[in-house]
Amino acid sequence: MKKQPRTQSFFFLRLLAIIICCTPLLSMFSQADIDNSMYVSSGELHTDYPSVSFLSDEVMLKRLQCRNSVYDLQGKDLCAVSELYGRSSSASIVFSDSSLLNERDGDYEMDCSDVWPMYCFNNKHIGRSPFSTVSNNGAVIWRFGLDQPVESGVSIGPDGTIYFGGFDRCLYAMNPDGTVKWSYQTSGMILSSTPVIKDGVVYVGNWGDKVTAVNAVDGALVWETFVNGSVDTSPAISPDGTIYVGTIGGWGHVGDVVALSSNGSIKWVYRTDDFITSSPTVDDDGTIYVGSADSYVYALNPDGTLRWRFKTGDIIKGSASVYQDVVYIGSYDDFLYALYWDGSLKWKCQLSSGTQSNPSIGPDGTIYMGGVDITAVNPDGSVKWVFDLGNNYYIHRSSPAVSADGTIYIGACKGNGDGGDIVAISADGTLRWRWPLGSEAVQSSPCIDADGRVYIGVNCDPSSTEPEGFLYAFGPGSMSPPFPPSIDGPSTWRTDEAYQCTLNTTDPEGHDIFYKIDWGDGEVKDWRGPYESGEAVSPWHGYPDRGTYIIRAKAKDEYGLESEWSTFELSVPKNKDVVFDSLLARFFQGYPWLVSLIEHLL
Repeated sequence: MKKQPRTQSFFFLRLLAIIICCTPLLSMFSQADIDNSMYVSSGELHTDYPSVSFLSDEVMLKRLQCRNSVYDLQGKDLCAVSELYGRSSSASIVFSDSSLLNERDGDYEMDCSDVWPMYCFNNKHIGRSPFSTVSNNGAVIWRFGLDQPVESGVSIGPDGTIYFGGFDRCLYAMNPDGTVKWSYQTSGMILSSTPVIKDGVVYVGNWGDKVTAVNAVDGALVWETFVNGSVDTSPAISPDGTIYVGTIGGWGHVGDVVALSSNGSIKWVYRTDDFITSSPTVDDDGTIYVGSADSYVYALNPDGTLRWRFKTGDIIKGSASVYQDVVYIGSYDDFLYALYWDGSLKWKCQLSSGTQSNPSIGPDGTIYMGGVDITAVNPDGSVKWVFDLGNNYYIHRSSPAVSADGTIYIGACKGNGDGGDIVAISADGTLRWRWPLGSEAVQSSPCIDADGRVYIGVNCDPSSTEPEGFLYAFGPGSMSPPFPPSIDGPSTWRTDEAYQCTLNTTDPEGHDIFYKIDWGDGEVKDWRGPYESGEAVSPWHGYPDRGTYIIRAKAKDEYGLESEWSTFELSVPKNKDVVFDSLLARFFQGYPWLVSLIEHLL
């Protein structure tokens, strides 16, 4: 039977019904989009706008554009909760799928169920976490040592598992308590490639010219693909599952952007005119942005064809970030560039140096860049503030991680492999806390977990007795310096002979200890160690000249907290005086009555 055509009056009546039913809801969306965050505490929803009542299904949630995140009263972003129920007198909000709740204040979109699944948080490399770190005071929760350095950035899976790579070629999965869940040895060193977790698979690049995919649960190999160049970049994954990496060219060619399917087969390769250490950035429409050492920023279509390219004044080693339809990227010409989506220049901001760091975005849209200092740039391209890292300090490959409360975390290097720090800076540019870590460098990009902990990798001096690399976990807690060391030894020394004095102390947290000794004769031994807490140390020393000397010693733990000085006094008489006194003492020991007679006469 043929259906009757619908009349115009039917369509008019249906449209009118839809408008009448949806008007209150659309009004609510309009007001919710204009202002005000939602705060939830003890199951109650508190808003500054009138109470509303609605059940958010998939369609309605996609229309809800949150200009602000949903936080509890302790500052924790509740987007990460898989189900969020908020109620006031007549309001009921049910987010049945947190992946539908996206913050899109100008194209800042994130799946709030993710913790930190890739380099700089997401495909757009905004470097901002949905979680607060207000209670993180920089206490070391744990550290894990390796036989090789750790420059890889750190990522976190939805279950809290921590992933990173090392120079030892291994991809590590760590439990939140600092124990190893599993490790998988790849075909090459993992330098700066940060693992990415997607749908139960972990992807990472290495210097064996391969991209490796392993099972996130047990570390079993899924596939490994040769890409004809060392991978010093972090993979990005588009919504359709395509994996993008950049390469440092092998023999016969230079840097490539390589697209791989989810099964590891190569879809296409786009070649630039120099090496690529810039990790690919993927926008919502699938556009891939990448910088090359040929000084160009490239925008590629999802099929691998060129959309546009923009020339800067020097090589580009760092990655791009995308925010509010603007592409941000730094160059070694000492500028931060802001480019429109069509490749035209919006503005460029002069920095103190060239940079290899990612431009991370704060909650208010401030752009943070690392170089010889840390520069905060306003969205209009003006400098907001500059944080001085100190003499001979600089940011090399570490990129800022910004928490929901606006704190910026980054790794800093000192000199030419002379050490490194983790630095935490408040949104106003003042220091929050800072710890010396590696005895060689800190080049890893930090990340933030759902509890506000911060993770970062460290390089250490290979000539020292400690491991060459560490993964650190920082969080809320207390730390105290070691107690002042005890100094024990003979109070009288002979000239030109070596003696031992014994140092010993403990650290309240049981951390390893280093000792600094001032022998009182102009010779100072700087920070020997590490030694276990409570382990006695007995260094040797001698004095060529007679006199009275004061030995000073102090201790510090492995995180740089120093004790007060301890002192010990000794004398060095002439050798003949010591010998005479010794012979005389032995003589009187044989004639004790003579000692009594002399005492009586005196």
